[in-house]
Amino acid sequence: MLKRVFGMAASLYVNKVGPHPGKRGVVRGLMRVSGETPVQSRFGVRLLSDWRDNTNLLSVLGAYHEVFAVIDNIRPGTNFIDVGANAGVFSCVAGRRIGTSGSVIAFEPSSDNFRRLLMNANLNKLPNFFPFQAAISSTTGVASFSPGPAGHSGIGHLEASGPVKVLTFGADALEVLLPPILVGNSTMIKIDVEGAEFDVVRALSNTLLHKSSNTTTVIIEIDQGNLARFGATPRDLYDCMHSNGFTATGEIGRLSHYDEVFLRH
Repeated sequence: MLKRVFGMAASLYVNKVGPHPGKRGVVRGLMRVSGETPVQSRFGVRLLSDWRDNTNLLSVLGAYHEVFAVIDNIRPGTNFIDVGANAGVFSCVAGRRIGTSGSVIAFEPSSDNFRRLLMNANLNKLPNFFPFQAAISSTTGVASFSPGPAGHSGIGHLEASGPVKVLTFGADALEVLLPPILVGNSTMIKIDVEGAEFDVVRALSNTLLHKSSNTTTVIIEIDQGNLARFGATPRDLYDCMHSNGFTATGEIGRLSHYDEVFLRH
């Protein structure tokens, strides 16, 4: 009962108290006492709290506001594809907007994150939700994965020396898997995979990103250092998106780390 009370207190503090220098510390303290209980995030969806995880804390506080601003405008009946879903904050935001005439497809390779993804989707009663405990990569098979430090689940990534094995879906598997699930009139995609974004874009080029597809919006995290880890550059990614009929809404390389929104020409 006490944990539930502190979870409610965290929800109220997050949503009723304006920004101030100590807000993050106060919310972390409340979440520490509440344990893994539901908290109402600034994005309007309920999330299981985890005070140890910086990604969870930032999601509760609404720190990823630029990505949220795009996804929050998703139309009913749209498909939302969440590649690198983590605990599903944006899957939940999209799922509550699109209703029963669209679908949410989420890919998350980390077993811990995937567990929270399923629980958060259930908390928010997402209809037409299709979660896959897998990464999207250049090939279908099994790859090594580094979950990253315990305090920041959002920076887990595929890595040859990673201690964990995860399932990967390449273009061949996606061409079979995705079409039967896509029930909406259009599709929005969010890609945040800590450097493997170029591999994901190439894997989706024959399905969701092809010029004949109904994908209208793609949000991609751009991090020069992370892309280099996979042998790619921001220019590679922008060129690939342009060749598939998308135009960036921002300027390439404007920061070392940012989120880019690509719209269909």
